[in-house]
Amino acid sequence: MNLFKNKKSILLKKMRFSISFLFTMVFMACMVKVAARPVISLDDYYDDNHIRYENHIYRKEIKTVVLGRQGFEMSAPIIELHSDQKLNLEFDDLQSQVKDYYYAYIHCDANWKLSDLVETQYLNGYSEDKINSYSYSFNTLQKYIHYSVSFPNQNMEPTISGNYILLVFEDYNRENIVLTQRFMIIDFKVDVKSRCHRATLGSERESRQEVDFSIEHGGYPISNPIGDIKVMIRQNNNWHMAIEGLKPLFISENELDYNYDEENVFDGGNEFRQFDIRSLRLRTEFVEAISYDASMNHVVLKTDQSKEGKVYFFENDINGKYAIRNTDGRNNTIEADYATVHFRLEYPNALLNGNVYISGDLTNYDYNEDSKMKYNADEGVYETDLYLKQGYYNYQYIFLKDGTSMPDIGLFEGNHADTENDYTILVYHRPAGSRYDMLVGMKQLNSIKLN
Repeated sequence: MNLFKNKKSILLKKMRFSISFLFTMVFMACMVKVAARPVISLDDYYDDNHIRYENHIYRKEIKTVVLGRQGFEMSAPIIELHSDQKLNLEFDDLQSQVKDYYYAYIHCDANWKLSDLVETQYLNGYSEDKINSYSYSFNTLQKYIHYSVSFPNQNMEPTISGNYILLVFEDYNRENIVLTQRFMIIDFKVDVKSRCHRATLGSERESRQEVDFSIEHGGYPISNPIGDIKVMIRQNNNWHMAIEGLKPLFISENELDYNYDEENVFDGGNEFRQFDIRSLRLRTEFVEAISYDASMNHVVLKTDQSKEGKVYFFENDINGKYAIRNTDGRNNTIEADYATVHFRLEYPNALLNGNVYISGDLTNYDYNEDSKMKYNADEGVYETDLYLKQGYYNYQYIFLKDGTSMPDIGLFEGNHADTENDYTILVYHRPAGSRYDMLVGMKQLNSIKLN
């Protein structure tokens, strides 16, 4: 903003010699209005002082952010409207001083952009609340404070369905952002019938999976199915692996059919890689070495190989998630320590026109400097480190080509139609005259299990 004002100040000085005093005053008045609502540039968006309507951690000292259904730690953050269901947020602050953290809800449209509603139109109670529950780590090399909060609660309760951002900030200042997390509140109005199977097209049958579905809305009125209904299909709760913008292929009185052959197809990928650091005393299957220095634990994983071109082999996984566990102590929450985990992926040469990243909940599915790997030409490996809490982790290696947003999973992991994947279908409805997108239907299914 200071840069913006400085540029405008220089422009005004140049104009003083060529325009009248009256025009200058009018121009300056206009600048005041612009300054109150600045145009957001790409640089502003990636500035950690600017809110992002997605899962994002804004501070290096904040680690291990988990948001899910209370009692179901690895579930998607979706609850029913006006139900007893609650979401639970947990995170660690690696700084040793207790801080005043607050949280608020922000309503979004189906595309995760700010909706047109004000807080009183989607919220009962206070507009923000304090996170009062915290605990100090115990018997750990890395000291931290663990914070948690369950919601909705009597202080703040959403009153409508849809997409929401949970905004966590410090010192009662919403511009002092700590983290943002997406969650959804659903008000079931329609029923979703679905099935997952091999891709219909012959050229894709061995590598891709097709998600066909229909929306049965019975007596629920949908006057304009083409314009009023929005759907999204998401693979393994990864917002980067999502299909949206589908329109019903067939429309009948009480049913909308989305049985496409190409538009609703996903790369099958492969089962996630895994490692177990529940103990920092004993080496598990994929751990090469464990060491310690004066201030840090180190875990070196065994060097990974590319799976591209290899025969599919089923392995039980948790589809990209992680579970915080600690067999060295009794309390997973505050006795689990942190370690620098060293990843190595063998590859014959550095790839051009893109970058290699570690993907999964352990990196928040962010493709940034923290998750990016560097090529070590002397040893012929991609490598990087992540600072992680003790537990059981899933991960994959992906390639992101420059200028694209869709990750290529097949380059290192391969693509197989037999892979076990989770899918979530979300159905939004905005009737004519409404100012927001209601979440009215959902279906969670698995590629190999009966649903």
